Amino acid sequence: MPVRNLSLITFAVVLVSAALGDPVKPLWPEAFSAPFGLYVAFPSVKNATSHFYYDWGNRSTLIDYPQHCINAIPLLSPSHPCKIYFNANGSYLSIPALGKQCCTLFAGVGPVPPAFLAGFNYTGTQDAKDYYGNNHHCNYWSDSTGFGYWTDIQTDLDIYFRDGPTGTYWAWGDLTEGPQNQSLFELPGTPEQCATTCFKLEEETNAVLAAEPMLKLAVAHAARNRRGL
Repeated sequence: MPVRNLSLITFAVVLVSAALGDPVKPLWPEAFSAPFGLYVAFPSVKNATSHFYYDWGNRSTLIDYPQHCINAIPLLSPSHPCKIYFNANGSYLSIPALGKQCCTLFAGVGPVPPAFLAGFNYTGTQDAKDYYGNNHHCNYWSDSTGFGYWTDIQTDLDIYFRDGPTGTYWAWGDLTEGPQNQSLFELPGTPEQCATTCFKLEEETNAVLAAEPMLKLAVAHAARNRRGL
């Protein structure tokens, strides 16, 4: 085929792609809950049942790890359950088995907004499995740090969430939209306890940030807000 014809075909493909455009980024509902399966590379955790509760109107999120906490540092042994809370004032950790009823992870880092894919770019389509092992054909979104997010092409529902190169994944279950019980988001300690910084060493705080994907995403959104993006 002549080179000129190849150029015309390539140009036509570019025009069609531009006309179609990338898929519209899905938005989270204002309030919902969903189970998800936690996967960690080391020590190995596979599809550990966890729960996500969200209420944007009240700027509240709860991540409940009833089987395995995030694997960050020895203090946060994955053999213990833990919870991570987000509100308008910041993010908080509760891991009573290790003597931390409530403490501050990051002041000023609240919930991820409904536009949770802000900062992500459409990368193409891929297949991914959900919490139940069902396969979905998905739009695949990624960012410059290695985050990956898969949403179902037909329903826009969350299917899979990859935390960069850390080997930590979330496999989402069915999302249930609707008002959430506000008692779920109440911090489990006294104001004095919850105002206490969880870790004295910056290295320990950074290790927690590196290990918990939604916390890392919340920090990224807070940084975008500060830059006016």
